[in-house]
Amino acid sequence: MLERTRFRMGVVGAFLTLLSGTAHAAIDLDAGAATPVDTVIVSNETFTDTAAATQTVGGQTFHKINLSATSTVLRVDGKIDVLGRAGRQLFIRHDLTNMVFSQAATATADATTGTVRIPDADNDGNVDSPGLTLTLERGGTVGADHVVYSAPAGAVVDRDAVVSAYLHDVLAILPNTRGDVAMSVHLGLGSASRGATGLSAKSKTAVTTATSLTTTVPTSAPVTASVASGFTQLSALGRTGANLPQPIGSVVVGLGPTMGIHVKAADGETVQDVSDVIIPARSSMKFSGQFSIGAFALSSDGCGTTLARSLVLSPSETEATASSVEAGTRTLCITVPATNNTPIPAGTYSAEVDYAPLANAAFPPADLAETVIGRIRRSGVEVQIPFLTTAPEYEQHVIIVNRSANPVDYTFTFTPFGDDVTVTPGGMSEGRVPARTQMVMLATDVVSLAGGLEMAASLSVVASAGGIDVMTQQVNVETGDTDTVHYEPLEN
Repeated sequence: MLERTRFRMGVVGAFLTLLSGTAHAAIDLDAGAATPVDTVIVSNETFTDTAAATQTVGGQTFHKINLSATSTVLRVDGKIDVLGRAGRQLFIRHDLTNMVFSQAATATADATTGTVRIPDADNDGNVDSPGLTLTLERGGTVGADHVVYSAPAGAVVDRDAVVSAYLHDVLAILPNTRGDVAMSVHLGLGSASRGATGLSAKSKTAVTTATSLTTTVPTSAPVTASVASGFTQLSALGRTGANLPQPIGSVVVGLGPTMGIHVKAADGETVQDVSDVIIPARSSMKFSGQFSIGAFALSSDGCGTTLARSLVLSPSETEATASSVEAGTRTLCITVPATNNTPIPAGTYSAEVDYAPLANAAFPPADLAETVIGRIRRSGVEVQIPFLTTAPEYEQHVIIVNRSANPVDYTFTFTPFGDDVTVTPGGMSEGRVPARTQMVMLATDVVSLAGGLEMAASLSVVASAGGIDVMTQQVNVETGDTDTVHYEPLEN
């Protein structure tokens, strides 16, 4: 499955704006939980396995995040929350979890890559230019997971002053992990060692990998071949007019979630479409089913008045292929002409999607395996039989009369009377009644029961209501008395 990396910003003090073509993302360590709306997503499928795009640290492969100055600036803010002490120097430490520096941090204060600074040290509301200059003490090297900066000796820093760490273009992350940034404040360099608890300490998830390319199959209602037309026409599903395309089922391809700014890992450019994370022209969407009757096409508006693209049928007419994959909902549509006189077969239709990944993709997209998206059914009738018995003192028959010129299929389903009753369908529980024929079957050939002798049944027949008759005839074996009940078929 594809992954993408997201940056989450806190609510208070966080902002996500476009300034001179640059998206600025601030993670406020003092704010509440991060929200998806304040998210920058780096598509993980644009990470590559090339040496220039990865680095190995401690036997683990990290993937570089390239958020160039032309796209996204990632900043982590946190208040000092420490009262200074005479003769004690202030040290600020940032620790990374599941991430390392892919470039060396710097000691400059120009808000570029890998920089930590205090813009308003005295917290008087006026941002100093360029801010309090800090000194890089240790860490921040390529492959390091921490960096320590010091304030100048004797510097006055208000406890509510904010430390800003600029981390864009210097991070690499392990796949399928959450990357946290922790900030701790210490007095004295020795106290800023690994694992030491600062006088002030706080952390928040800054990077999260998650699924980028989504492929879903929504639930769809079956298309019905009308029994009234001899199954040569489709029921219009409420639509009016002749020869209208009918939706069989859909496949939805897209990026999610929709909130936030999507950027590519390789060059920091904004992701506009799935074409930025796959190669559409080399990807395909294939459908399986029966394509011998009617015209089939893909639609981008749910089989409205415009069909998006025709499909290439296989010689056997059991497969249809779209030669590229596009973003959005694509619906498989069938159009049957009014002049059709061949019965439309019932059956299911499936789809599978084969994605072509970007070159050297570290996380190629997950293809959609063959999945049922919809079906064509034939309409018919339902007959409710409230009492069916296998009791030995009775001989009960079910009689189906087919008045039509075509054979009809039937199927029984059963409802036992009692939770302890086990139903086993018999050999006559489904079958076919030939044209202009009466079929008589014993109830004991239709079903057998364990733990009981009585049940209700539902009989489905692929026929019109006027074309069949259904009745039961119950004979008392001892007395010979006969009870015949006729049932009214209801069209479905």
